[in-house]
Amino acid sequence: MLKLSKKTEKHQLEIGLNALAKIGLIEKEADNSIRTGIVENAISGFIRCSSKGYCFLVRDDGQDDIYIREQYLNHAWHGDKVLVKVLREAIKRRSPEGSVICVLERYNQSVLSTIELIDNELIANPLDERILAKISLTPNSELKKEILETNNIYEVKINKYPIGQYKASGSIVKTLSLESGYQGDIEIIKAKNNIPIDQDHTKISIKSPSTKNRKDFTDQDCLIYTSWVSKKSPSLLCIYTEPFNGGSKIYIHVPTIAERIGANSKLHKILESKAETLFLGDSWVNLLTEDLQKVSGFTTEKSNEAITLELHIDKDGNFLEWQFHLSKIQPKAIINDEQLELISKRKPSSRTTPLKLKPIKAFINQVETTAFTSKILNTKLYSIGSISIESSNINHEKLKDNLYINPGISYKAWTPKLDLSQANSIVNVFTRIANIIWNRHHTSLNLPGISLSSKNIDTNQLNEIVKSAIILNAKVELNEEGITSLPDFIESISTIENRSIIEKALKSSLPLKQFYLYEPISSSTINKSSNSSNDPLEESPWSSPFMSYSDIVNQHVIFSLLSEAKSKPRTKEKTLFGQKGVHQSIDWEFFSQIQITSFNKLLNNRTVRILNSSAKRSNSFFIDLLSMIETRSIESKIGVTLDGLVTGVQSYGFFVEIDSYQIEGLVHVSSLDDDWYEYRSRQNMLIGRKSKKTYQIGDKVKIKVLSVDLLKNQIDLDVDLKYSNQLDLTKK
Repeated sequence: MLKLSKKTEKHQLEIGLNALAKIGLIEKEADNSIRTGIVENAISGFIRCSSKGYCFLVRDDGQDDIYIREQYLNHAWHGDKVLVKVLREAIKRRSPEGSVICVLERYNQSVLSTIELIDNELIANPLDERILAKISLTPNSELKKEILETNNIYEVKINKYPIGQYKASGSIVKTLSLESGYQGDIEIIKAKNNIPIDQDHTKISIKSPSTKNRKDFTDQDCLIYTSWVSKKSPSLLCIYTEPFNGGSKIYIHVPTIAERIGANSKLHKILESKAETLFLGDSWVNLLTEDLQKVSGFTTEKSNEAITLELHIDKDGNFLEWQFHLSKIQPKAIINDEQLELISKRKPSSRTTPLKLKPIKAFINQVETTAFTSKILNTKLYSIGSISIESSNINHEKLKDNLYINPGISYKAWTPKLDLSQANSIVNVFTRIANIIWNRHHTSLNLPGISLSSKNIDTNQLNEIVKSAIILNAKVELNEEGITSLPDFIESISTIENRSIIEKALKSSLPLKQFYLYEPISSSTINKSSNSSNDPLEESPWSSPFMSYSDIVNQHVIFSLLSEAKSKPRTKEKTLFGQKGVHQSIDWEFFSQIQITSFNKLLNNRTVRILNSSAKRSNSFFIDLLSMIETRSIESKIGVTLDGLVTGVQSYGFFVEIDSYQIEGLVHVSSLDDDWYEYRSRQNMLIGRKSKKTYQIGDKVKIKVLSVDLLKNQIDLDVDLKYSNQLDLTKK
């Protein structure tokens, strides 16, 4: 299978297998077969390092992080998946300590580096200070000359990771420069985050969906909503709503992708490796191939196959009934943001129709009903714990599509507040509702699925944020245990002047949602009813298959349930497996063992790891991209005095958001040479020992831009002391 022909290769493989067997990762049988071993007292997780060299294991089981001293890293790098053995248990406030047994999966396949010549040897130094390693490069006389004459940076592919006494080795795959404009910056950030190069696989065959047993909704006036303007932007779902029995009847139509792809096809493996659609600042790198997008995407020009969720809600947004269908639809119009804004401003009694609304005149009432329904559903989400925070305004011509919510790839534990003049904001509500309902449906049937779960914010971080909010005069109500719920806390800061400071701190502190594998309770069957998740907001994504591979995998289960599940034996009555509450009447095997095996091949922990890793990369990419754009915008202001707002205070200095730029820089305490400043953590304040001058969150200051580091996204600032002294007198 490995096609090893050389004796040396076979010998090296044998050495590796013996090493894995020695630590218990594998077990070798007498007939030379291999099976998975069990490592006692080993804990799995990811390595997280700081630029100061402190490293921790972030455990998969969610328990307290384990501190790993540098000598116990055993060549593990930041981001690597590892097994760790605990060396010392936690004592009082000290973290437990451990040692890396084995690196299970490498996070960095390439690193962004500078290169230096040491003793005539080329050495790559990763720009990411959290990677505590140097990389030996293949000798290159031309490169040695280039290093002396330029300040280029390089993408270095890791050929061999460090082991034992041997250093890591690599080769240069790309030369990059900070002087190559916006596109050059994109390439640097792609290399920094290991974003793979897009590959188109248009020659791979695509199956045609079955036309049997599909519900015909082609006469329905369903509408496509989208805020995106780029040509290659992904296709979203189609929505139809109507008033019904004092509430609403909703039809959410989703492009059917899974049934167009064979469960074990080559295309599935390609899509799994890509994991999700990425927006690279000025262009889309789509998950699906062009051919697959073309045949499955919704347009007003043709009818198309879909998977439909039919949902009945009452006036409060409660889910009364639902049913999943295989269907066929014909979208009637595409609704954009400009049209939504005009509709929202239109008076009910108006008899005239603006020119830009005339193409959709027949559907204006439908749009208004859908917007109203999204508001009801959003209120329902908020009532069961959803967190909404005001989104930041991103003002850059290259990021037009990133101005909008990305329905289907929302790994954040918060969502921007509903904006009825933004199509993607409306779509995001229906997307979340569809995913929540499928989670409840498949878990009630005890069917496998890939789900998204939120993690709680770190208590210490939340306490610091609450303390800052109180300093800014927020009226935070705590219970008897001194705790406030996140929705209540967000409500308490809604009226304070500088709430954006607290909202920004919350956004950066709330952990990303994590994919996990929901596995049936019974190991032998998967059709015995079970209780749904205790989290009413938990999602099993399926409604954005153009965006994420998780949706395609979950669609396979939906399609199989609706087309292949067996009705009750010895009866002519057809079981409606897509209907709410169907699990209560099922007491027979409705899937064969072959189908169960097929599910297990698609839904596995390996896929979950790929999805989580991809989510982490794409989130990091966008943060770096935004930081690069912001840092570029301030680069020309070096030496200029600007207005700013103190957004955070630490013992080593304070952070200032520069007005009109929405970017933060650091005033280091060493630059405050007019006094000796002490840090008071309770007040979140720096105070001068002699002058009693203070710097506290929410203070307005005038600052000078000292320096800008584009690669580290760091801005060093200095306080304009003349203005600061005048302000201090005003305070007194």
